[in-house]
Amino acid sequence: MRLALVDESRQANPRRAGLGELVAIGAVIIPEGSIVPIADDLARIRAELELPADEELKWKPANGSPLARLDRERTSMLRRRMLQAAIDRDCDSVVVVWDRGSLPWEPQDITSTILEWLYERIDWCLGGPLRSNPSYRNDRGIIIADKPSGGRTGDDTKWLEGTLELTTLGTQYVGPRRVVLPMLTAHSHLVPHVQLADLVVGATTAAVAGRPSALPLTRLLQQLADADANGVVADRGIKLWPPALKNLHHWVFGERRYQDATQDRGFELPDPDLPYANDDGLPVTEGSRRG
Repeated sequence: MRLALVDESRQANPRRAGLGELVAIGAVIIPEGSIVPIADDLARIRAELELPADEELKWKPANGSPLARLDRERTSMLRRRMLQAAIDRDCDSVVVVWDRGSLPWEPQDITSTILEWLYERIDWCLGGPLRSNPSYRNDRGIIIADKPSGGRTGDDTKWLEGTLELTTLGTQYVGPRRVVLPMLTAHSHLVPHVQLADLVVGATTAAVAGRPSALPLTRLLQQLADADANGVVADRGIKLWPPALKNLHHWVFGERRYQDATQDRGFELPDPDLPYANDDGLPVTEGSRRG
């Protein structure tokens, strides 16, 4: 059994040229045997940084909170250690990022589509091996999402009703075979594993946006992301949409190949016929990667 913790993220004003608002959803998938150890890891990291035991370890902490008052060096260390702990505990991640600048659907219309893509990728991850045990496959899972923001009465019910079809009928590419319950929700301040999902989804979205605070984390994010049998993360553990963003898999996460997760086709990155063929869209002065 594995536990998939889900959270959402947005980046309103990306620094990377050519991008509009980014809307994302993602999950950290934790093996049953790592659920308690990863919570202990997070508690230990929090204690070593002298943060209160009830402090949420979020990508964007509340203004004035103890986490927000950490200096840049300790904040970076916190994030790196959380990601490394997840890798060491056999966790995986899947994140879907949608660029509204290239395809300007309304956020509420995007949600159902990217949730379907996320569900597929959680299912594929459950069917795949663990890093420490390649023979461990075809697992079952439970999905728990951070409670929808806003806290209005009925928000939870509305969100759950919107996901029920996925867990009863599946999608075009996966059936309702591995996720054994309808999606559940939980408050992130009560479930530290959801805080880990907050970091992974927030950092991945911020890295695509070109935020300097996230770029040093891309190696760890790529290592944590679920990969196909050939080790390709692009479109599997990290999906960028629309297709014009495919080259960013190379510039942001160091991917050398794009492999369509639902069809037997792929190509080397960067593709000269797509945007970002020669550079990553960031100013050279920011230390971005160039072709």
